[in-house]
Amino acid sequence: MPVRTKPVGTKNGATALRAAALLTGEPAAQPAPAAEELLIHALARTYAAWDRLHGEDPYERTRRELAAHFAHTCRRHRRRMLRAGPHPPVPPGLAARATARGRRLRERRRVLRRTGSLLALLALITLLTWAVVEQPWRPPPARTTPPVEGW
Repeated sequence: MPVRTKPVGTKNGATALRAAALLTGEPAAQPAPAAEELLIHALARTYAAWDRLHGEDPYERTRRELAAHFAHTCRRHRRRMLRAGPHPPVPPGLAARATARGRRLRERRRVLRRTGSLLALLALITLLTWAVVEQPWRPPPARTTPPVEGW
């Protein structure tokens, strides 16, 4: 199933930034550092999971990440009423920062996967070496010798 995508442009970024600003309660007309940080985190998580989307809408995934991260960190954000206003401008370098963070997350996950695979392989090699040396399927040797008398 092909991935549905919307046209890429500043409107989508501004919409996502406005959603982040609505969540954090920062005014949309002013720079919103908490909203930008929330959006960067959501975009980085979406980028890190890009190969696992399998037909899922990336914008929907970003919105879910926004909501999940905000719910996780909502104690840090102060709530205020928003004044109605136009979409906030997308800050320059936002995509580059989100891509860099997503790349770091992806690399960390890749290293963890490789380390886990290596540990599993070492455990398997250890098990096979033990099995070849000990041969646990053989019956144990007799502890007593048969009587010698009567031959």
